[in-house]
Amino acid sequence: MASSVSLSGDERLVQINEELSTILEEKLTFLATALKTTERLTQQIASHELDIKRNTDLQSRLEGELQGIDSDLGNLRERSETLARDHESRQREKYAAEKEIQRLEWEIADRRKSISDDLAKVSEYEREMRALDSEHGKLQKQVQGLEAQVTQMRRAREDYLARISDLKREMSDIAGGGE
Repeated sequence: MASSVSLSGDERLVQINEELSTILEEKLTFLATALKTTERLTQQIASHELDIKRNTDLQSRLEGELQGIDSDLGNLRERSETLARDHESRQREKYAAEKEIQRLEWEIADRRKSISDDLAKVSEYEREMRALDSEHGKLQKQVQGLEAQVTQMRRAREDYLARISDLKREMSDIAGGGE
């Protein structure tokens, strides 16, 4: 304070003016800094608000797409279940058809075996028939030969019996005539 008394009134005004200028300058610098900070924050707020708007719009659009995807997913699940049932049904039909084919193949194999056995029997019967025909032919010739021999023997017998009868008569004639 002593230094302020010794100074003159003008000097004191100049000093006050300088102090006020310094304070004003400090306040203006502070205010400019605060203004720049406020502007920067305002820009950040505006930028964030734009980001929020974009993200909100994106969220709305994505939620709409998600609903569409959920709907598609539901439809695809339904279709998948239908296809799975269809596949299972077709698989059962295929299995049944394969079983039927196998049964028919076995039946055909049995029939082929039966036919093969029957053909073997037919061949055997044909061989036996040819052998019997051959034997029949031989026996028929033998019978004919024997019948011819029997016929010859009968004639010979009749001839012998007729001769015996003739000789007996002759002997009786000779025995009766010679007496």
